[in-house]
Amino acid sequence: MKEETLAEIHGHSDKNSGTARALFSGSTDLDTLLRRRAQQLAQRESETATGSEGHIPMMVFRLGEDRYALELSIAKQVLPFVSCTRVPGASEEILGVMNVYGDIRPVVDASRLLDLHPSGSASPGYVLFLEKKDCRLGLRVDAVEGITSISQIDSWKEKEKKAGQDKLMRYTKGMTADSIIVLDTEAILSGGGEER
Repeated sequence: MKEETLAEIHGHSDKNSGTARALFSGSTDLDTLLRRRAQQLAQRESETATGSEGHIPMMVFRLGEDRYALELSIAKQVLPFVSCTRVPGASEEILGVMNVYGDIRPVVDASRLLDLHPSGSASPGYVLFLEKKDCRLGLRVDAVEGITSISQIDSWKEKEKKAGQDKLMRYTKGMTADSIIVLDTEAILSGGGEER
């Protein structure tokens, strides 16, 4: 009885593959169609990774009411923040460490790192896991908005730098026309949680 069932299944799959071949046997060859589709997908992936025409793909998130962004190429994962294990003697920016699929990673509170006032949000927020070369770090944020493409970042001007915003200036590159503050990923990964 099992053999008949398997034979029936094979008979149906042969019919289905014959139907698919018949659909694609007109003016377009199936191999050509698949090759073209693979090229289109490869092109899209290439544009997403490098940005098109000077645009940089960015992950946008919130800290309080302000919007921030960082390069998508280093944002490897986003998880809801549940808790982390406190590390004795760590600086106040470091919330602790989290076990992420067997990897122990430090989690830094982005608000404290940038010396911002606590948002007062009731939500525990999210952790953006950043990775570049051998440096891995979790960045706790209030909310994640999504991905956007940014073409121009206006650098901070001297007159915009205010007393008491040294940390904010150290870890950011500037602001976009639509008021998204762009983080300096190199500075965050090299000095996140470090007192300088």
